[in-house]
Amino acid sequence: MIYVGATTILNGYYSDASRMFMIGEVDEEAKKLVEATKECLNKGLEAVKPWRFLGDIEAVFQEYAESNGYSVVKEFGGHGVGLNIHEEPFASHLEKRGTGMVLVPGMVFTIEPMINAGSHEIFIDG
Repeated sequence: MIYVGATTILNGYYSDASRMFMIGEVDEEAKKLVEATKECLNKGLEAVKPWRFLGDIEAVFQEYAESNGYSVVKEFGGHGVGLNIHEEPFASHLEKRGTGMVLVPGMVFTIEPMINAGSHEIFIDG
C-alpha cells in the first residue's frame, strides 16, 4: 500500500489532501483495513453538520473502527487548514459525541481517520 499526502498553497492559503492506494497483490487483511478506513471517512463526512460538534465526527471513527476490531491512532488527528497547514482545531480521534468545537459554516478542517490493525500504538522513525 502507498499513502500519498499533498499540500498546495494558493494566495497564501493551504490545502491538505491524502489518499491511500493498494498496488499489486494486497492481502485480505490489508484490504479490509483500507475499506474500514474509507468507511470511517464516509461516516465522518456524514457527521459534518452546522452546529454539531467536532467530537461527533471523531467519535464515529472510534466507534466504527473498534466495532470492526481495529483501533484509532491517538497521537495524530484531523486539523484546521488555512494560513498554515496545521491549525486549530486539533481533531483527536478520541473525542466523544457532543464535545469539542462547535462546527460553524465557513470552517475549514481535515477529516483524517487513522486506523490500525491491532494496537493503537505507532512507531515514528526519525
